[in-house]
Amino acid sequence: MDTEILQINTIDSYNSLFGLETRHPLVAVVDLADATRFPSHFTMNYGIYALFLKQTRCGDIRYGRQTYDYQEGTVTSFAPGQVVEVNMEPGFKPKARGLLFHPDLIRGTSLGQGIKNYSFFDYSSAEALHLSDEEKVLFSNCLDQIATEIERPIDKFSRRLIARNIELLLDYCMRFYARQFETRSVVNHGVLAQFETLLDEYFASGRTQSEGLPSVKFFADKVCLSPNYFGDLIKKETGKTAQEYIQDKIIALAKELLLGSEKTISEISYELGYRIPSISTAFSRKMSGRHRMNIVNCRHKMTVVQHNSTAAVTSAADAPSRLCHYAVAMEIRGDFACRCCDYADARMSFFPPGEAMPVAADARVLSFHKSLSLQPPLRGVFSDYAFFGYRYPRESLHISLREKSVVDRLFDAVAGILSDNTGDSKDSLLAEKINLLLANCRRFYQRQFILHEDYCAMYVAETEKTVDRFYAEGHGCDVPPIGLPARALGVSETYLASVVRFSTGRTFREFAQLRQLRVAKMLLVDTDRPVADIARSLGFPSAECFEKFFRLVAGSSASDFRRFRC
Repeated sequence: MDTEILQINTIDSYNSLFGLETRHPLVAVVDLADATRFPSHFTMNYGIYALFLKQTRCGDIRYGRQTYDYQEGTVTSFAPGQVVEVNMEPGFKPKARGLLFHPDLIRGTSLGQGIKNYSFFDYSSAEALHLSDEEKVLFSNCLDQIATEIERPIDKFSRRLIARNIELLLDYCMRFYARQFETRSVVNHGVLAQFETLLDEYFASGRTQSEGLPSVKFFADKVCLSPNYFGDLIKKETGKTAQEYIQDKIIALAKELLLGSEKTISEISYELGYRIPSISTAFSRKMSGRHRMNIVNCRHKMTVVQHNSTAAVTSAADAPSRLCHYAVAMEIRGDFACRCCDYADARMSFFPPGEAMPVAADARVLSFHKSLSLQPPLRGVFSDYAFFGYRYPRESLHISLREKSVVDRLFDAVAGILSDNTGDSKDSLLAEKINLLLANCRRFYQRQFILHEDYCAMYVAETEKTVDRFYAEGHGCDVPPIGLPARALGVSETYLASVVRFSTGRTFREFAQLRQLRVAKMLLVDTDRPVADIARSLGFPSAECFEKFFRLVAGSSASDFRRFRC
């Protein structure tokens, strides 16, 4: 009976296999000496990059049909798409330290553009890297530097600094490989390696422009196999069908084009070979996140509880299915529909009064009456917690174990106040702890937006196009409703407003007005048309209305701006 192939598509899935804590959803420095679980025989299909410095030989590692050449004090490396079979020696605890990083971490960086240059990740490099004692020290120092950066709170510099330190480590490995393999022959990895090479060549040659998407039959013919046999071989070796393998390649290329060019999603879909309009539209929607989400409505055992008090800490099973309070729900590790850059330890969702709460029955729920939002210190700041308008589950907050411990402590603090305090200060104490909880959640959301910066950039770019089209239709000084781009992107209005604010530092109204102002400034500087003519062309009812808008947004009149610029 064949061993089940484990799909290691996230950092968390690898850490879960060995019982390690996930400190960052896109990168990890792991030490198997800290592992709490040691599976003896397993097969992994890597969806991430991995390098390991093996301190002892603990068993056999096989790539495809061939045994990986490694021994004590060597580095093994794996790339997305590679399938590895591991046989641990019985009762042996492995000693290895290594680096794992997801391809999304390096997209849009210099490392992402040059990752193909690191040949030891390629299928054509089967041998492990044998290090000298001096090289081991350099390798370990690089891992220490990356681990230090991972331990720091995530900010806007984290991704860039981590990627640069990874690039430094890989450059060292290139030097070490050049020293070791100058005279060694390259091992032929057979059909799977040929398939990967042919895929790269097909897309690099631009054949999608003339021939469209590649088919499984095309590659089967190239390696002199029938399509059925070729498909069975790929499925057995990778755990994916050949068509799924091709689709993964297309999605990876699409992400690179989205980050590295100004092309629209539709243009990218046509460039990648989607020639039929309906298929191109479906692909565009998938890339922009507009595809239909299958939301399973879990049926929980619901006990109707009358929440006459100002707050309560319960399980979801003991909470009413439709709330009359605000609620903060925390679901513990489950089958979350989350992005690869998200933590998978716990998920937090926020519900306003009157909204259904379809969370897991064992979720921990803090509910509180809206009157508490009028208590200091919540009064005056509660409107800042926009996540009560976010959509469940797509826009929920995914938190790490450390962040979960902070939330648990604050849930316990609220429960303690509810059970121990009956004085006049009860509501103010509750408001203080709830405000602290919500302030921490807002900070965690800022961290999540940083990890989602690629998606945020895509949302802002699509919002710009929607706003530009709105003004091109002659709406003048009107501000487009935020629901217009939100519906196109398939997100809630409050979530899109938060993304725009995070990415640009401006409210949606300011963002839209500046887009209109940009066009107005171009016409004032680049043409000699009268101000009244420009006002009419932009949809303003009069020159006076245009001047009022220009002064409000730019700080000076349109006439003064033209005179000083020209």
